[in-house]
Amino acid sequence: EVETIQNGYFTVDNYLRITDNIFAGGDVTFFKFKGVPIPKTAQSAMQMATVIAHNVLRCCQDTRMKAYNFSDKGALLTAAHTGIMTVGHRITITSPLVVPIRKLFYRYRFYEMTGFWKKR
Repeated sequence: EVETIQNGYFTVDNYLRITDNIFAGGDVTFFKFKGVPIPKTAQSAMQMATVIAHNVLRCCQDTRMKAYNFSDKGALLTAAHTGIMTVGHRITITSPLVVPIRKLFYRYRFYEMTGFWKKR
């Protein structure tokens, strides 16, 4: 049986495991980093996915797993044709330029995650 906390989230350990051989990440999980619950955002889910992929392979190879360390890189929000961008919780920009910056950022992240580089 898998243990959950209130509201139905899966509780995971530092290696993003529910049990010894079941891993979980993203919105369905509850994880505290330095005593604070991490946000349920795409940013944290993508970081979790990388750690889970490494740990599944390491589990199969019977080698030491990697602990998950959340790294908050700020937020990028868009609303209609304007947007607000916060970088590292230090710089805030409000401008219509945030929309194309967001598109560029997500395209870069896609290419970085998949290794798929294609000229347009």
